[in-house]
Amino acid sequence: LFYLLRGFFVKYSDFLEKKQHGAPDFPVQLYHVTPIHPQYVMPLHWHNEMEIIRILSGNLTLSVNNLSYHLMAGDIAFVGCGALHHGEPVDCRYECIVCDLSMLAKKSSSLRSSYLDPLILSSVTLPVHPAPLPDEIVQNVDLLFEILEKKEPFFELRTAGQLLSVISLLYQHQLISHDSVGTLPARLARITQLIRWIEHNASEPLTLTQLSEQSGFT
Repeated sequence: LFYLLRGFFVKYSDFLEKKQHGAPDFPVQLYHVTPIHPQYVMPLHWHNEMEIIRILSGNLTLSVNNLSYHLMAGDIAFVGCGALHHGEPVDCRYECIVCDLSMLAKKSSSLRSSYLDPLILSSVTLPVHPAPLPDEIVQNVDLLFEILEKKEPFFELRTAGQLLSVISLLYQHQLISHDSVGTLPARLARITQLIRWIEHNASEPLTLTQLSEQSGFT
């Protein structure tokens, strides 16, 4: 397990996007990407935040954990926390919202443990490109982008509430699911979850038994 984790972490960490999205006290950022944007072609990377992508025009081939999705104008995609992803745009204008879900609730709250931590720790899977996406989810995602674009007074409160509304609707429509243990995304998620657990407990003595229990690996 040690050698598995070491090899995976070295390779995986090479693609970590070392960038602050938004402000430290409000880690949510809206990006508008056009052909003149310096990162028009989305490089292979991952981050601990959830990402929502909305295609305004043109086409984008989005790869998430080695699965490809062909997005067109009007499409919405969700990229889960810790997912490896990259994008190849063609005459495309698209927008991204990158958000740290941990800001939405205290760690000790039932809201956090029941609904947000499974997303943060990648123990459930976000639907990258569900089609057709229910109209109420589309409307709520569009409103989230609008709030962040306008940044009117109290937009931070509205942003947090709207993020929770989108997540709630994804759960209600059963679009957030558990991976089967054998799939590649599920194995990556289990290792990612273990790495995060190690980071939070690195100051304490760790045993192979603890690591095995946390990861589900023998």
